[in-house]
Amino acid sequence: TIAPLLAAGRTVIAAEYPGYGKSDPLHEAPTIRKYAEAMIDTLRARDTHGRADLLGFHEGCLVATEMALNWSDEVHRLIQVDVPYFSEPVRNEMLENDWVKGGFVAAFTYPCENRYPALRHESLVLATDSDLLEPSRAAAAAIRDSRLLEFPEVHEPALENGAVPLSAAALEFLDG
Repeated sequence: TIAPLLAAGRTVIAAEYPGYGKSDPLHEAPTIRKYAEAMIDTLRARDTHGRADLLGFHEGCLVATEMALNWSDEVHRLIQVDVPYFSEPVRNEMLENDWVKGGFVAAFTYPCENRYPALRHESLVLATDSDLLEPSRAAAAAIRDSRLLEFPEVHEPALENGAVPLSAAALEFLDG
């Protein structure tokens, strides 16, 4: 996976959202804002000594965006991999699917088109050969001065199959 490759010379925290894995669930319907609050609490508990660089995948991109917008002084740069940046009509259509529960509801109710243009953090968007290629392009276009790198050779699962090229791009961005 990508985490060990990113951990060379830096601390990597791969936290679970409330209700995932062995973590306690939220006591209310999940939202991207609630996930962002949980993740900022995790960063604070780890005492990261300064502003953190965030890497999000899929729904994690939305969480990282919300963290940057609400706790700007604690977030340095953003790397977003395969962004579910959907317009309101597309999100509403997605919400009609029976499989949409929990975190998917949080993602499909997040107003990307209102939140992404407000980002002022240095941002890199990494897009793989997935259903999120066009949405990732749209996300990069919405973020002022962001950089977009496409990886047509990387197929799902992206963070496993594309660990080497994606981590290399992320590290170049972070170290550059």
